[in-house]
Amino acid sequence: MPHYLIKQFERLEPKEQAEMLEELIASGIKLPNTKTDEIKLCLVSEFTEAAIELNKNWGKMQGISCGYPQIDRLTKGLVGGELIVIAGKTSYGKSLLSLNIANKVALADIPVLFVSLEMSKKEIASRYMHINGGSETDNYLKVSNTTAMQHNDELTWQSIDGLVRHAINEMKVGLIVIDHLHYFTRQLEQMSEDLGRITKEIKKNAIRYDIPIILISHVRRTRERANIDDLRGSSYIGQDADIVLMIERDGDDPTRLLVGIEK
Repeated sequence: MPHYLIKQFERLEPKEQAEMLEELIASGIKLPNTKTDEIKLCLVSEFTEAAIELNKNWGKMQGISCGYPQIDRLTKGLVGGELIVIAGKTSYGKSLLSLNIANKVALADIPVLFVSLEMSKKEIASRYMHINGGSETDNYLKVSNTTAMQHNDELTWQSIDGLVRHAINEMKVGLIVIDHLHYFTRQLEQMSEDLGRITKEIKKNAIRYDIPIILISHVRRTRERANIDDLRGSSYIGQDADIVLMIERDGDDPTRLLVGIEK
């Protein structure tokens, strides 16, 4: 049962709950039944062939290059099934780094889905144009035809799964970027618990579709250098992420972007 329906269900009187259950069953929504639902089993041996290939590349690049050799060397690339959180204070360059990574991936002939929930589509196109030296350059023409965005201006976190599935089926995208996690907080009632649930679902999307997902996250206000414990709203964000990149500005040169690997 979707989370928002569970919340609605909990507020009802017993008689109203019974009526709601009847309506849900009639509409075809499957209700969880942990007593009778079967959980299928599988053997480790079923994954031996894939594991052999993985072992051959142990310690080497195993995923898509993000285009920055120093980050690639430490992360071993953007690997399918992994959730990569890019975090930092407001206006410190989280979207800038994400756009540049998406741009470099698209230039490597790997289609990208860039889900922006605050920047307008023309602003994203303008930024790609600036990165690639203008609207007539070969690089911009290539990236602009290899990068998809969601058509809707507003999305719920529940719709991310369908969007990811559609982008993979339609364009064979190899990287998803979601800018940003805290856009969804305007829908939430219990910040920590619900943010943890959203992060976990996005991580499940990465595993389900065997694709790396970059998720931008804010951090709480702090005078000191932010770390993984400062991710705003929930400790689950850092727990569910496979990689956490923390963005800082160089105090001596504000034009320099510093990237620390927290996890």
